[in-house]
Amino acid sequence: MQKWVDFLGGHARLRLTGVFPERFLNICAENGLRFWDVERPDGCTVELSMELRHARRAGPYAKRACCEMEILSRRGAPPFLWRFRRRFALISGMAAALAAVFVLNGFIWEISSPGGERISSARVLEAARQEGVYIGAKSRSISPREISDRIIMNLEGEVSWVAVNVNGSRAEILINETLPRQEAVDPKTPADIVASMSGIVTEVRGYAGTKTVLPGEPVQAGDVLISSWVKMGGREKQVRAMGEVWAVTDREFSAVSPLVRTRVSPDEPVRRTFSLLFGEKRLNLYADYGVFSGEYDIITNWESLPLPGGGVLPLGTVTQEAFPRGGTFTLDAAAEERRLKENLLARIEKTVGDDGKIYTCDFTSRTEQNILTVTAKAVCLEKISVTAELAAPY
Repeated sequence: MQKWVDFLGGHARLRLTGVFPERFLNICAENGLRFWDVERPDGCTVELSMELRHARRAGPYAKRACCEMEILSRRGAPPFLWRFRRRFALISGMAAALAAVFVLNGFIWEISSPGGERISSARVLEAARQEGVYIGAKSRSISPREISDRIIMNLEGEVSWVAVNVNGSRAEILINETLPRQEAVDPKTPADIVASMSGIVTEVRGYAGTKTVLPGEPVQAGDVLISSWVKMGGREKQVRAMGEVWAVTDREFSAVSPLVRTRVSPDEPVRRTFSLLFGEKRLNLYADYGVFSGEYDIITNWESLPLPGGGVLPLGTVTQEAFPRGGTFTLDAAAEERRLKENLLARIEKTVGDDGKIYTCDFTSRTEQNILTVTAKAVCLEKISVTAELAAPY
């Protein structure tokens, strides 16, 4: 901390030459002049560092000590700024830039939110904007606790927790989604366990009800696997069947892809438009307002001006590039077939689930009129049991 104080106040390196230069040090100490880094090159010379404001008062004390004082160097902020005393435009620009950074840092210029699995980040940002968190809002006017509560109410119970973190000119909104609502299960409502698809049963785990199938038996979609009817005390009674049934199933999925695609025309020039951003205001620097005639592939690039330390300025640019379409090109059929096969295999794995298993998976491909079709046929082990409630309770 003392180094920063010395830098802001400035300090000088002095050289005292005399018969007894120690007398000068004693006089400075008696009068409250702080000095440091004392060196003695020889018996009649002393070099030391002293604050600029004290160095200006040290001349008479050097005469009282019968010494000659020489200022070797001046360092720190005051000497540095003194060099630019005649460059008014430079000093004014530096002052204006520092003032702009200080003032603009009190406003929100960047808002982000990772969103959630069911709630998109765009929806979270829109809810925050309605509650006063938007580009250009004053940081001091944002009350994170109050805004968090209002966002929870705005999202109508879809989130259980919201945090609004404001750091300088940045705001981050974090959410925690509520658990999906599950319908209450009435244990008194009778239900059967039925097959969700066809297959050959491999295992039956019955927890309640009567098993109607055995391992090795084929079943069709909708067949009852575990019945709700049970015998109790010589009488039949309906209960809510519970259990799991596993079976070997056949899965088939297909994917198509056109091999002939439209390419960007090499003969027509790429059109570019530019805009300036001032907060949420956009200034277009073109006359046709971005209306492109014909067919184009448009790429829009948004950029903000960053500040050291992670902040951003409320200024930015928007660049649009319009690539005219023209002509066609043909994809590599082998590479496209590999891509479709990978996608189909991933789809089957997702359908079977983590508890399931894929025994075999065969692919067939065909091309008609430049359309590639890949079909996957897989033999899988998966759980096929689902609960089917019955209309009348017992």
